[in-house]
Amino acid sequence: MATHSSWSSLLGAVGSSLSPIWKDILKDRDFIKASFCLIVGNEMNTNFWHDPWHFGHKPCEAYPELFLMVIHPNISLWNSKELNDLGEVVGWNINFTNLVPLTSLTRLVNEINPFLLLDGEDKFLCKWTQDGIFSTNSTYKILNLHGISNPAAEYIWHHSCPEVISVMNWLAASRRLPTKDRLIARGFQMTPGCYLCELEDETLNHILFDCQFTIDGWNQFLSEYKFPHFNLRFRPWIHTVDGGSRTYIKDQRLPNKKKSTYKIDFKSGGRKDDHTNSSLQILTLFAR
Repeated sequence: MATHSSWSSLLGAVGSSLSPIWKDILKDRDFIKASFCLIVGNEMNTNFWHDPWHFGHKPCEAYPELFLMVIHPNISLWNSKELNDLGEVVGWNINFTNLVPLTSLTRLVNEINPFLLLDGEDKFLCKWTQDGIFSTNSTYKILNLHGISNPAAEYIWHHSCPEVISVMNWLAASRRLPTKDRLIARGFQMTPGCYLCELEDETLNHILFDCQFTIDGWNQFLSEYKFPHFNLRFRPWIHTVDGGSRTYIKDQRLPNKKKSTYKIDFKSGGRKDDHTNSSLQILTLFAR
């Protein structure tokens, strides 16, 4: 599990100096905030103002009128306390730049006075696991339960296919392939031209459908299953298959030599157990 400071950074604001990968992670920080709760132990690593130790809320958000005038906004919960020799709280070391609303200050002090020290270190616990320990498996499940999905998912992950190909298909369907246009937008220095044809800029649509090298590759694939070729662009080809009906029916001996009748329906996806159908359905989803 990450250190407390790493989680504090993750739950904080997006900084301009952060890496592109970390910025992508921060886009889901609202989900991350809702997924973890702070368990205060010895208070050494708990920020008094910025951490949600105050009834599950951050004091800086619960009392913004006080936070605006605080001198030490990053003071820890431990250092903000004044203790006697018996370890009892006798006061709070919270300094302000100016006079603050007495009502708000009194309410805050009354709320935090009963707060007691616990044994152990401060830590964030994951709400989605029984033991409170974060796991990628639990995160995957909760993301899917909450509807973060892609229409191509059932055609990518539910068929026997090399994992590296499934991952590439998933990145393409999610429009996350590291093509040159995306890398340049993230600050990488490179020429934008397609490495294969050197005629157009390298984008997701170009590298998958519009590049002449890609078209030759798809036509070779289509020849294996006796589908009509496309010569210029993939999208117009979709609408011309079988006279524009978007449905293509064929009796075909597949590579396993077993005769099979299959239906390619670009609108509904057709049979889920047909690998050829799935591949073309994925292409259609990418091209839209």
